[in-house]
Amino acid sequence: MTRPNPGGTTEDPKLRDDFRLGDGSPAPAAGAVIENNGGKDWFGNELKPGAPTIGAYAGRGVK
Repeated sequence: MTRPNPGGTTEDPKLRDDFRLGDGSPAPAAGAVIENNGGKDWFGNELKPGAPTIGAYAGRGVK
Protein backbone atom coordinates (compact mmCIF):
# COMPACT_ATOMS: atom_id res chain seq x y z
CA MET A 1 0.00 0.00 0.00
CA THR A 2 1.27 3.46 -0.82
CA ARG A 3 0.38 6.59 1.09
CA PRO A 4 -1.29 9.55 -0.61
CA ASN A 5 1.14 12.22 -1.71
CA PRO A 6 -1.04 15.26 -2.48
CA GLY A 7 1.02 17.96 -4.13
CA GLY A 8 4.23 16.06 -3.36
CA THR A 9 6.88 14.40 -5.45
CA THR A 10 8.25 10.89 -5.74
CA GLU A 11 11.49 11.96 -7.40
CA ASP A 12 14.94 11.71 -5.80
CA PRO A 13 15.30 14.80 -3.53
CA LYS A 14 19.10 14.65 -3.91
CA LEU A 15 19.52 14.79 -0.14
CA ARG A 16 23.13 15.19 1.02
CA ASP A 17 24.71 13.72 4.16
CA ASP A 18 24.39 17.11 5.88
CA PHE A 19 20.58 17.17 5.27
CA ARG A 20 20.81 19.93 2.68
CA LEU A 21 19.46 19.41 -0.83
CA GLY A 22 21.75 18.74 -3.75
CA ASP A 23 21.78 20.92 -6.85
CA GLY A 24 18.75 20.21 -9.06
CA SER A 25 16.56 18.81 -6.29
CA PRO A 26 12.80 18.84 -7.02
CA ALA A 27 12.03 19.61 -3.32
CA PRO A 28 12.25 23.46 -3.30
CA ALA A 29 8.76 25.01 -3.19
CA ALA A 30 7.17 21.52 -3.32
CA GLY A 31 6.06 21.32 0.33
CA ALA A 32 2.76 22.06 2.03
CA VAL A 33 2.18 25.28 3.94
CA ILE A 34 1.97 24.62 7.70
CA GLU A 35 0.68 27.34 9.99
CA ASN A 36 2.78 28.24 13.04
CA ASN A 37 5.81 26.42 11.61
CA GLY A 38 8.33 28.43 13.65
CA GLY A 39 9.49 30.50 10.67
CA LYS A 40 12.94 28.88 10.33
CA ASP A 41 14.44 25.68 8.94
CA TRP A 42 16.75 23.29 10.86
CA PHE A 43 19.77 25.48 10.04
CA GLY A 44 18.14 28.75 11.17
CA ASN A 45 17.33 30.04 7.67
CA GLU A 46 14.12 32.08 7.55
CA LEU A 47 11.26 30.45 5.65
CA LYS A 48 9.94 32.42 2.70
CA PRO A 49 6.20 32.97 2.12
CA GLY A 50 4.38 30.44 -0.03
CA ALA A 51 5.04 26.75 -0.59
CA PRO A 52 8.09 25.70 1.45
CA THR A 53 10.92 23.39 0.52
CA ILE A 54 10.39 19.77 1.54
CA GLY A 55 12.78 18.72 4.31
CA ALA A 56 14.92 20.30 7.01
CA TYR A 57 16.75 22.76 4.73
CA ALA A 58 14.89 25.69 3.15
CA GLY A 59 17.77 27.04 1.04
CA ARG A 60 18.72 26.36 -2.57
CA GLY A 61 20.35 23.12 -3.63
CA VAL A 62 24.10 23.03 -3.12
CA LYS A 63 26.82 21.48 -5.26
